[in-house]
Amino acid sequence: MNNFLKSYRIHPLYLASAALLLFSGALLMACDNGCSCGGTPPVAELITLEGEVTRDFRDAPRAWKATAIGDGYHIGDAVRTGNDSNAKVKLSGGGGLVLVADTVVRFLSNGGNGQIGSIGLEMGSATVESGDQDLLLVGDFGEALIRAGTKLVVEFGDGTVAFDAMFGSAVLSREGRDDISITPDKRLLLALELGDAVIDPQPVEEPVEEPLDLPEMIQIAIEGRGVQRQGEDGQWVPLDSSTTEVPVGSLLKVTGRAEATVSRGGESHVLHRNTEALIGTDQGELVGMNRGYESSAATENSSNTRVPGGVIAVRKNVLTSRADIHMRGDDAVIHATRGTTLIQGNKESYLLRTGETATLLADGRIESQSRAPSRAHLEVRAGESVTVHAPKPPVSVRVNFRSKCSGEGLVEIARGGSFRNVSGRSFGEGAANVRLPSGNARYRVRCSENGTPSDAAVADGVITIRRDSGRAQLPRRPTRNVVDTDGRRYTILYQNHLPIVMARWSKAPGAGPYNLHLKSGGSRAQVTPSNQPMVTLNSGEVPEGTHTLWFEAGGAKSKETVVRVSYDNASPACYLQEPAPSAAIAHGASVKVSGVAVEGWAVHIGGTPISLDHSMRFSTETVAPNDLDGIVIRLTHPRFGTHLYLRRVGGTP
Repeated sequence: MNNFLKSYRIHPLYLASAALLLFSGALLMACDNGCSCGGTPPVAELITLEGEVTRDFRDAPRAWKATAIGDGYHIGDAVRTGNDSNAKVKLSGGGGLVLVADTVVRFLSNGGNGQIGSIGLEMGSATVESGDQDLLLVGDFGEALIRAGTKLVVEFGDGTVAFDAMFGSAVLSREGRDDISITPDKRLLLALELGDAVIDPQPVEEPVEEPLDLPEMIQIAIEGRGVQRQGEDGQWVPLDSSTTEVPVGSLLKVTGRAEATVSRGGESHVLHRNTEALIGTDQGELVGMNRGYESSAATENSSNTRVPGGVIAVRKNVLTSRADIHMRGDDAVIHATRGTTLIQGNKESYLLRTGETATLLADGRIESQSRAPSRAHLEVRAGESVTVHAPKPPVSVRVNFRSKCSGEGLVEIARGGSFRNVSGRSFGEGAANVRLPSGNARYRVRCSENGTPSDAAVADGVITIRRDSGRAQLPRRPTRNVVDTDGRRYTILYQNHLPIVMARWSKAPGAGPYNLHLKSGGSRAQVTPSNQPMVTLNSGEVPEGTHTLWFEAGGAKSKETVVRVSYDNASPACYLQEPAPSAAIAHGASVKVSGVAVEGWAVHIGGTPISLDHSMRFSTETVAPNDLDGIVIRLTHPRFGTHLYLRRVGGTP
């Protein structure tokens, strides 16, 4: 059954190879049985979609066509989400996929006859649930064996791919390299070129405070039964609530429902069940964790815990800083619940703020699960909503909140559009950097004091990142769009010129004359007579908005057809001729910037307005900034908002 696409647009999308594809209105076809023209049952089914979602078939890869809820996919077929789009797919072997914007997945096998089902992730980001059986996910990163009952988030970035196991586990296999386990206690970031896990903590100049001299006896408070101390003979001696002190160097074991609180001044450590810890270390820390879980708090002085990889210092704070420390073998997972915590590893350091998590490995290296970039490509003001056109996402964005917060602030990125699940956090003084992939990112700013953010947000907005080099030629004339008055709904997206609409009545009676009726909103219908059952309405005759079209002739009437004309927010605001996307630009260098803007848009560079000639062309010289890694051409429109075109400085495009 033929089905005409009723959305006319020029829309940038990209393939797995990152090549730019210009997609326009086209004839969409599908097999009558909803399959890949075969008799085998599908291996997957589309259950929800939002925005522009397309698919291809095994026998015609990359020939993208429309798809709809309920469509089935066979082995070799693929589904793709466009900009600002998402979709959910149910797998026949159990489990499913959630695809965000700019994602392509291909179905490789169905997992029948005891075999493992296989899916190829070619680009973008996906949440994969494996259901009741194992599932294999393949891509440029290798093969990830997702165990049954696992939920795994996979995100492609700038030469990297990140893996987050929400629950369950997976194993990543790569040719010629050791397997890597993916578990909920740590995030795996993989460099695709090098094939190694990326660990890039920010250096901390200030050292851990020197621990206070330990007294001969350490204060301890016990709740419940199950706390034991190892005696000189190696035997474990039970302790109860009457015990208030233990000698320095005591080894404690907490079991059952008991807790032991070790304290000194404003420093306290709560040892929970299944914990073994040394009370008073040779280096002067109050607690040395061997295994288990502790909650550490500090007011008058830092609360220091030694673990195999180094020292974890919860920083002193009049509001009381707190952190939880979980031992995973010899590795320590640290979550700062309030204030700041300094991780002083044997090889590197990292400062955690409220809500951040990191892992201190036994060898002294640090893996941060919430790391912000040290530099940014561009800056936005807190509360702004902008669209960023970048040749190669992700983009590091500095959010400036100096006008909102007197000191430190926190920028949070919502996962799935909801701040109940935050996907990224970044603290800073006056501004903070966040790294954003392709798609929409909701953000908010909360002011912070002593590492603890306030409850209320002082600013919020949306930053949209589009993979766009700015090299797409601007349309010079209106598009022509054929509308059959057949009762269907049509959407026509235009760019800088309102469309030409060719209305026709395919099943018109043989005798004329014919009258085309165009009704817009509550106004009276405009009537255009014609000797043929076809009328061409020139650019501007069908304005932006929703309209109803129908023909009348000799007492007969066509079906009333709704046509919506809307500005295409995905269309380019300018053509950026110079500098080229691949240009090597040094910090502080003089750079020529030239291009063509769409009528109605104003152009600024570095806060300076750029003049446009009668053809909307611009050409100027600017200096590449030293404090940012990008030159930004800012275009603003009173109706369509702010678009930023990025050229990177001092690195890759």
